[in-house]
Amino acid sequence: MGGDFPAQKMEVKNKEAFIEDLRLAVFASCLASFIQGLNIIDKANREHHWNINFDEILQIWSGGCIIQADYIKSLLQPVFKDFESKKTINLLLESHIMNDIKKSKPSLQRIVGQAIQTDHVVPAMSATLEYIKYQTSLGKSALNSFMTYQLIHVDLPTSFYEAQLDFFGNHMYDRKDDDPEEAPVEGKHSFEWKKA
Repeated sequence: MGGDFPAQKMEVKNKEAFIEDLRLAVFASCLASFIQGLNIIDKANREHHWNINFDEILQIWSGGCIIQADYIKSLLQPVFKDFESKKTINLLLESHIMNDIKKSKPSLQRIVGQAIQTDHVVPAMSATLEYIKYQTSLGKSALNSFMTYQLIHVDLPTSFYEAQLDFFGNHMYDRKDDDPEEAPVEGKHSFEWKKA
């Protein structure tokens, strides 16, 4: 059955302010998506010692046949000065980027909030808002550690998923201390879940 939650008319009191909020929300969403992509590339680069030239990536992204983000090189290039020597893993927390995020986040919140209230679908913007909140709530010191980064981006979602499977269907889970090689194995542990 469909059509149960049709989008409602959105009341806009100040059209110019709404358009500016929308512009900043789109900017924040684009910036966060580029940062997320660069974080993934950086993680793989450090892990596999690929020696990726991030200047070249930005050049490709700014003049590519698909992305063509003209502004991205000038926006992100300052982040990559002496980048290889930095231990920071989360580019979103770089001051240059964080300043832009702080300026645009209130607009993103307003746009997503209005969309939710009127049943408009904004998956990219709402996901961006959650991504920004999640990534910045952990703090710079927590994300400077590579192990913490792996725990947040790989281990935590997997552990949560395994916990749900065990809770709802007693599917068992494996533990990292059982297998230092971290090979995929069938879980042999279960937890006696208690009602909240």
